[in-house]
Amino acid sequence: MIIKSSEVPYEIRTYVKSKLQKDLRKFAIDQKGKFSIHAPWHDGCSNFYKVFALKNDKFVELNDKDLYYSGLDYNYKGEQNDIEVPASCIVVKISTYPESCTIYTSSDATQFLPQHNNFELTEDEKKALYYSRALIAAFRPKFEDVVYESLISKKLMKKNRSITIGGLNYLETIKGHTVNYSTIC
Repeated sequence: MIIKSSEVPYEIRTYVKSKLQKDLRKFAIDQKGKFSIHAPWHDGCSNFYKVFALKNDKFVELNDKDLYYSGLDYNYKGEQNDIEVPASCIVVKISTYPESCTIYTSSDATQFLPQHNNFELTEDEKKALYYSRALIAAFRPKFEDVVYESLISKKLMKKNRSITIGGLNYLETIKGHTVNYSTIC
């Protein structure tokens, strides 16, 4: 799931900015309750991990040092898979290449869940939304204006017919449930 930076708590945004030296526009959320620690895939990349706890409606850093792994750690043998995220805590993973941030939460955490409206979309609306994500504009099939206007009114698509974060999250929620992507292509 993806959320806008404005929906991320201030403490986490400032931590990410201190590591990347810039603001990110989008953050990925993983709410499975587990995460893995591993070395980055590229020599020039670094991964930072930080644990935050929710106290008095603010996120406080639990550990004073980052877990840091560089792509130059060739002999790194400490991969740890499926580490549980404690209740009322989150783990923030920052990758320097590509510049990204993933927030791992416990499975019962709801603070980072965007408010979704359960939309019922027609097959043409689902296809138009999928194609706006999968293909560049020159290669997308064209649909009637009514289809685009409906998606724009539901805030799943912008006026220039590009997908919004809400549209990305909608595609993520229906993946494997409602739409068979092989029939769309």
